Amino acid sequence: MRAWTQVGIKLKVVKDLRKLIARLIWDSREEALNDVSRRREHEEQEEQEEQEPQLSARALRAQKRARK
Repeated sequence: MRAWTQVGIKLKVVKDLRKLIARLIWDSREEALNDVSRRREHEEQEEQEEQEPQLSARALRAQKRARK
């Protein structure tokens, strides 16, 4: 909300409109979809997935058969 206020001032947005948008931001704070505390864990997991080589469909079937 404070960040929006600073941006609004810099962009010369009318004060009433800045207040309205700040109120909307404040009211929607509980609807946040991101959990900042778990963000790092998610990023690390994505990095690990990227490092693992992607196998072709044929190779996956061969692994599946080998497990049986």
